[in-house]
Amino acid sequence: MSTEKDYAKEEWLLLYRVPGMVGAAVLAADESGMWGTTKEAFVLSKEWAKGITGYPDNTLIKDLLTQKEDPEGDPIKDAFKNFKEDVQRKGIDQFMAEIVEDCGKAANLLDEKSDEQETAQYKAWIMTIGRKVAETAKEKGSASEKVSPKEETLLQKVAQALRV
Repeated sequence: MSTEKDYAKEEWLLLYRVPGMVGAAVLAADESGMWGTTKEAFVLSKEWAKGITGYPDNTLIKDLLTQKEDPEGDPIKDAFKNFKEDVQRKGIDQFMAEIVEDCGKAANLLDEKSDEQETAQYKAWIMTIGRKVAETAKEKGSASEKVSPKEETLLQKVAQALRV
């Protein structure tokens, strides 16, 4: 099992950022209305934190979820603060493409530095976050559809990038 010490700072930040950003990308993929978006955001944070209980023997996930702010601040919190502006500036398609690309980078990094079980659990954690967010709220304009075609397409791209 790997720990933070096995990764360069930029690599560690990538592994830390990807699960939450996948959830955020799914949240942004389609309109769920104000209440639906609020529920999706709650589920994103809940599922992200469940990594510890869902994978109690995975030191990588445990270390990621117990990450402390370093003296330079917390670049992850800063990235999430600017999430909405980032999506508006880049456009949703570019934002999602970058998240999918980051998933591929994370998969490559884990293949290089982590064992098979730890890698599979990290990828499963990401996919669970994305799937649960997608299944949380009915999409705007739909009486019954919870997972929209846009969300499903994004989840398929994430799965392909992660090679799951």
